[in-house]
Amino acid sequence: MEITEIVFSIFSALSWLLVFFKGEVMSISAYKSVGLHSDINSASPHRLIQMLYEGAISSINQAIGAIDRKRYDEKSSLISKSIAILVELEASLNADRGGEIADNLAKLYSYMRESLLYASGANDTDKLSEVSSMLMELKEAWDEVPVELRYTSGGRVTPEVPKESEDEEL
Repeated sequence: MEITEIVFSIFSALSWLLVFFKGEVMSISAYKSVGLHSDINSASPHRLIQMLYEGAISSINQAIGAIDRKRYDEKSSLISKSIAILVELEASLNADRGGEIADNLAKLYSYMRESLLYASGANDTDKLSEVSSMLMELKEAWDEVPVELRYTSGGRVTPEVPKESEDEEL
C-alpha cells in the first residue's frame, strides 16, 4: 500500500470518527485546529505519528483551557478529536511486528480514551493533564527514534530518504 493511500485512509477514518463524535460533517479545517495541518503527501510514516501525537496533545491542552473558561461545548469537541486520534493510533499498531510493545501501547491508548471520556463528563482537568503528560512522554520517545530507522520501506531501512515518493510502498 502506498504512503498516500495509508494517509488518506487514516484521515478518512479520522473524518468519519469526527462526524460520529460531533454529529456533523467535519472538513479538513478540523485537522488544522488540532495542529495536524501539514503536507501529508510528503510526510514519512514516522512524521505522521508525530503529527497525531501533536494533535492529540494540543486538543487536550485546549480542552483544559475550555474547561477553565467554562466553554463546555468546545471542551467536548476537543476531547472528541483527541479520542479519535487515539483510536487511529491504536488502529495503526501492528501486533505481529510490534509484539509486546504494540500490545502495551494498545492498552495504554485504551486507558487514555477511557480517561478522556471520564474527564469530559467530570470536567476533570487533572485527568486531562495526566493523559496529556502520557502522550507527551510517548511523543518524546517517538522523537528519539534514530533517523536511519524513521524511513522504512517494506521493513527495510531506506537510507537518506527525507521524503517518501508517491509510489514508494511501506
